[in-house]
Amino acid sequence: MLQLITSIFALIHPFFVSVTEIRHNEKTKSLEISSKLFFDDFEHALGANYKQKLDILNPSEKRRLDP
Repeated sequence: MLQLITSIFALIHPFFVSVTEIRHNEKTKSLEISSKLFFDDFEHALGANYKQKLDILNPSEKRRLDP
């Protein structure tokens, strides 16, 4: 029963996956932070936050993305 409820919840609720790794570098006495995520999830989150459509893989978007 729990598996059924979990499956239904997964179908109706969007979820995003990422992995973040934080390491302390003793040599440089600094934190090193690395995040791995799916670019489409990243595009979706940025688009929702800034109310603009974004296509990271489309080179015509490059001018708009550069600071």
